[in-house]
Amino acid sequence: MREIKLRAWDEEKKEMHRAFDLSQNPKYWWEGNKDYPLMQYTGLHDKNEKDVYEDDLITFQLYNEWSNTWDKRNERVI
Repeated sequence: MREIKLRAWDEEKKEMHRAFDLSQNPKYWWEGNKDYPLMQYTGLHDKNEKDVYEDDLITFQLYNEWSNTWDKRNERVI
């Protein structure tokens, strides 16, 4: 079973918070007088063994057989 972890992004301070109390609304974390949208842990890790959360930006390369090149891509985790 996957571990449940949550985090929240503070847009004003440009910093990430660990969220523990879901209180009333499970989609937002409340601290003081602010609501922060929550991101849930996906159960995956990146190449550096860091946790991957919903809405993280993942960069990867795919080999394009038609042009014989590597294509760099950025995708959001859903």
